[in-house]
Amino acid sequence: MEQALRIEDVIEKEFYVDRHGASHPNKRDGKSIYFINRVEDLFLGVVYDHYGAEIDREEFLQAYESINELVVQLPRGLSKDSFRKNWVWNESGNTVAVDFGTLRLLPPQLELANLLEGCNDNVSERDISRLVKKYVDLRRMDCNKTIEYDSFQGGYFPCAVQRHLELVGYNELGYLDPPKGLPNRKAENAWQIEKARYNLIETLNHHPDIEKDGMVLEVLDRHLTDLEGKVLS
Repeated sequence: MEQALRIEDVIEKEFYVDRHGASHPNKRDGKSIYFINRVEDLFLGVVYDHYGAEIDREEFLQAYESINELVVQLPRGLSKDSFRKNWVWNESGNTVAVDFGTLRLLPPQLELANLLEGCNDNVSERDISRLVKKYVDLRRMDCNKTIEYDSFQGGYFPCAVQRHLELVGYNELGYLDPPKGLPNRKAENAWQIEKARYNLIETLNHHPDIEKDGMVLEVLDRHLTDLEGKVLS
């Protein structure tokens, strides 16, 4: 008997379960803090364990609230976790999705960030913008509804920040290792952090209203810059 696929709106769940199986509140004052939990679990926890990086968690997460707020308010769709390891070529030469399990409701921009810049494939920022626009055009035709490119692009940047920070943790934990050979995790993680910083700046360019006395960019970028140096040392 085929098992039915589950669909979870993980953003709105009452509790977040971390990689160790521990539960944490997923809402604060009635609002989701799902992406704050993800960053604390998969980024801050891992970089401390593996690099000894003394990041001021309270300061970092307080500044990160602005990124979380941007992402949780975006429209959501079914998420397949479209990372490179979740697609294979079958015997007929067709691309096939694997690793099906629980489907989650997440902003589609997270899936795009996974596909377009989830690993260091030297895709230019210009090409990423062009492919995001192509996606929006296809969604317009497929859904027969108006999707504003500027608004969608504005949601892409904070999602890319989120995903790059998560991928630092996933990479360090070995979840993204290629089938053969060992990856250069330091180089890959330094690149992920650099990309997170780029998308952070673009987020603030598109959403200047989230700045709190200039602290969001200053705090997050300072910590990420320091961490990038530790990773490469």
